[in-house]
Amino acid sequence: MKKLHIRLLGSLSIADVNGQDLTPTGRKAQALLAMLATGRDGRRTRAWLQSRLWSDRGPDQAAGSLRSCLYEIRSALSDHKSVLQTDRVNVRLDLGQVTVDVLDMTSIEWLSMVSQGVEFLEGLDVADEEFNHWLVEQRQHWSQRSETPHQTAAQPTTPEDPRATKPEDRPDWALSVTVFPLENVTGEDKNTFMGIGLSEDLVTRMQRLRWLPVIRAPATLSGVGPQRYSGAAMADGLGAQFYVEGSISQERNARIGRFRLTEAETARVIWSQSYDLDPFLAEDALDTVFNDVVASIDRTVSRTVLRKVMAEDNRSDHYQDQIWRGRWHLAQLTRADSQIALRHLENALKINPNVTEGLIQMAFWHLWRNWVGRDDGDGLGAAEHFARKAMTLDPDDGRIYAVLGIAEAWRRNHASAIMFLNEALDLNPNLAIAHHQLGSALIHDDRPDEAIAPIAEAMRYSPRDQLDFAFQTEMAVALTRTGAYEEAYVRATRALMMKPRYWYGHLVRILVAEQLGDAAKLDEARRAFDHAGIRLDPHQIEALPFRSADFPRQLREIVG
Repeated sequence: MKKLHIRLLGSLSIADVNGQDLTPTGRKAQALLAMLATGRDGRRTRAWLQSRLWSDRGPDQAAGSLRSCLYEIRSALSDHKSVLQTDRVNVRLDLGQVTVDVLDMTSIEWLSMVSQGVEFLEGLDVADEEFNHWLVEQRQHWSQRSETPHQTAAQPTTPEDPRATKPEDRPDWALSVTVFPLENVTGEDKNTFMGIGLSEDLVTRMQRLRWLPVIRAPATLSGVGPQRYSGAAMADGLGAQFYVEGSISQERNARIGRFRLTEAETARVIWSQSYDLDPFLAEDALDTVFNDVVASIDRTVSRTVLRKVMAEDNRSDHYQDQIWRGRWHLAQLTRADSQIALRHLENALKINPNVTEGLIQMAFWHLWRNWVGRDDGDGLGAAEHFARKAMTLDPDDGRIYAVLGIAEAWRRNHASAIMFLNEALDLNPNLAIAHHQLGSALIHDDRPDEAIAPIAEAMRYSPRDQLDFAFQTEMAVALTRTGAYEEAYVRATRALMMKPRYWYGHLVRILVAEQLGDAAKLDEARRAFDHAGIRLDPHQIEALPFRSADFPRQLREIVG
């Protein structure tokens, strides 16, 4: 079939090879065609189109209006209706069957249009504020493009994807971060070298985050932070999506180190923190500062990317996209999400079976299935299989040893588990899950007094974690077994505020209330457990990997 031609410069039109006009008459139908023609691979999601053309309507009304609009376009296209393709999620214009003027114009044609004052989608008036925002952005983009006609027009860079090289390319969420030297604003030259040294030390420690590559700033930037130029542009030039910068200042006889994490694309500061450096310098304890900074960067970048990936309208089949979607669904800790996570992780491993991140995330998936008692087979064995395969690719990733330690802990091999988890922390001292699981393993090994510190570290390195209910419950268990009942009750209560149906948290709180001899607290705890409607299988208590039977026996007595 011969191609149709879509004109977007000037009044929108679509015609066949013989010049027959196939343009739909409706303004929103024309707008929809324009949006598809400028979309990546000619594709937009239904939700995206509805939000731009019917933003003042409810979802059902907007969906119905979109269907009517698509019918109008198909009717106008007549025998060429196959150009428009739809499924439940996407609407696509087959760019293999059409040519679009703005995608195929030569430099001379661009100059000709500019000289005539031709405008993108001239005269197209649609009564929707969101569409008009989009139209303004597009007109600005194409106007700027017209000012540089020497660029190749065949594959334009659109406002939605400023770094695209092909229409079908999608963000693959491959990430990196760069660290700039801290700016010396103390007025003392000696602190310039301190700023450079602190930045170098931070780079060394950040390299332990194996999932987030660190790009070293060029040596020529030593002592020249991005504050003098555009930090975002400098990071982008290095190929980094995030950058760390900051300063050393003198305030009230104290040297203050400030660190900021910025997203290069938006130049938005997404995390910042200040530290009084002198006490740490005096005690040679800067590791405390670095561990806090690295942990904050770890969780902030992860949460930022997860939000962006899950908000992205046009999803892709790229490896990184599948990994991040798998991570997001796994973190929701529900049965339905776990199955979605599995599909994404399996897709990622089909695309690239020999990348550490996919193997590690699949290992964590099997551990989670074992934790909630939903494994049909040897979940621990599967987790170990993926972890050991990842180890052959990157033996320095602390998460691998954390997986092996967790698997050993659940087999009641406590000494081996503690060894693996300590090895994980040697490789990455900021790894919250390793701190948590080390504390858990020490509790199960009847060493609750030693468990309190690592669990507290897990909470410090990953506040507001999705697993905070588990952190709080394990802390409550450790405190209970060391006799700190008042604080244990508070911890168990906090865990249940975040996870009201967590059976372990309920039993621990009831047990603590009994130990306190507080009738009001005991009544409150029992009523909350009954109200939660939990169907507790006795095997769940038996599965807790304690070395001795004392604590599980106390829990069993609660439920009778």
